Amino acid sequence: MYLKWDKEILTGIKEIDDQHKELFQKINKLIENLEVDGSDENFFNAIDFLKRYAFEHFESEEKYFAELDYPNKEEHEQEHEEFVQKINDIEEKGKIFGSAIHLSIELNAYLLNWWYIHIKQHDKKLAIFIKEKNILQKD
Repeated sequence: MYLKWDKEILTGIKEIDDQHKELFQKINKLIENLEVDGSDENFFNAIDFLKRYAFEHFESEEKYFAELDYPNKEEHEQEHEEFVQKINDIEEKGKIFGSAIHLSIELNAYLLNWWYIHIKQHDKKLAIFIKEKNILQKD
């Protein structure tokens, strides 16, 4: 299964939506690569990408937390930390047991579930707050 971009997950904040779209495209490519070649190298490349890109994306969201004194900052940051921890946990399992197909499936399922829920529950709240503060134009 792949991440599907649709209007339900638009936040209306261009920077955030553009990052989400790019992330979805890249994650879908990683999933495709893992389906074609579930090698350890491919698995760990996917993990490395996720950690790097998530850091960049989360950092860009978190700059708004500080600039705007976002009231849900701690909850949202906790979500980010849990994502990073889960990716680290899956990586550790891969180092111990190898990147067996079940880990690729676990990674895929987690990504599909987490991103949709995170965007709908947390990023949309952030977007509403940003719009209320009139900091950015709506897309």
